[in-house]
Amino acid sequence: MKRLAQSLIQSWRNLTNKSLRPRSTLNSPRSKGSFFVTLQGEIFDPAGILLKRLPERPANSFVQQFIDILYPKMAQETLEVTETDGTGYAVVAAANVFRCNAELGDDTWGIVIGDDNTAVAIDDYFLVSPLTTNIVHGAHNIAEPVTEGTTRRLDITRIFTNNSGGDLTIEEVGLVIIIGTSTYRFLIDRSLYSATVINGNSISLRYRISVTI
Repeated sequence: MKRLAQSLIQSWRNLTNKSLRPRSTLNSPRSKGSFFVTLQGEIFDPAGILLKRLPERPANSFVQQFIDILYPKMAQETLEVTETDGTGYAVVAAANVFRCNAELGDDTWGIVIGDDNTAVAIDDYFLVSPLTTNIVHGAHNIAEPVTEGTTRRLDITRIFTNNSGGDLTIEEVGLVIIIGTSTYRFLIDRSLYSATVINGNSISLRYRISVTI
């Protein structure tokens, strides 16, 4: 009888532990049936020779503009969304959305970099401390989506060249898209990512957006 009671207690504990398991474990960046984003950097010398490949890390720090911009397209409604300068813009159902192919020299959208490591907040609307002076922001390379097994991925890459005369220290990376004309810019991801680039060298930063089943 005692063994039966102990067995029932253990079974109840096992069931309780499963039911109380944190939901966050079901939302891992690489969980089955998930949507996830990673960020990776590569550092090159002035001749374009690869010097160092930095770790590929999760970049799922999506902020509220990501969701807010999806809503007008899905609901065919209008919603005011915060731009990178802190002002509101009414996003309409027919707006041209999610452009991130900024050209050479444009440091206001696409992949952008900064040097502040303040924790990401859901209401961030731009980088805390953007890096722009004496840094060449290259044109974007957006590769056609490819399938690997049960995963479909899209790569967005941009090269930054340090012409500052000293070390370039990166602590934050963002992905800024535009809606309609290039006037309206919206941060959809801000991720903390550390890298140091000496003067004259370049860093290639890649956002990889994937879905898997």
